[in-house]
Amino acid sequence: MVSRFGKKITPLGGKGEIGLRFMRQKRIKGWVILFSVFLSAGVLYAQIEKSAIIESLTEYAKDENGNGLKESLVAEISINVNIPMIFTIETSLYSGDNLIIRKYKSNHLNKGINKVEVNFGGKRIRESQIDGPYTLEVRIYDKQRRQVSRATFETSFYGYNEFE
Repeated sequence: MVSRFGKKITPLGGKGEIGLRFMRQKRIKGWVILFSVFLSAGVLYAQIEKSAIIESLTEYAKDENGNGLKESLVAEISINVNIPMIFTIETSLYSGDNLIIRKYKSNHLNKGINKVEVNFGGKRIRESQIDGPYTLEVRIYDKQRRQVSRATFETSFYGYNEFE
């Protein structure tokens, strides 16, 4: 394995110095990828990158009117984008197998780290009568509705009666 510009490159055979031969965007098994081929003394190396990767998620409950009850549970999602485009971010809030809320948000994301904020309404959490911690599932789809990334996170503990 060789490293070039911080990316992992899997050798298809051989050794030596490497130089970029060509770079192309392709779809393989529904994934938008960046495919690079490097040439080293007649030997090829290949590199594949996903178009978007979920890096991290932070969450917090938000009390907007100061009455001690939370109006929403906010998820801040960090997404590393290799190929800029419009993505649909699907976020689902679960407790065990019980779906509490599912939200969709379409955003144009630029190359690099992007922060996306999703608000889950406190009223729906309270109506569920289910205490946390909750599971947050995040799925990212490209403009053809192909899933390019998926991750799950566990929230801190919240009582459903903390929300309004």
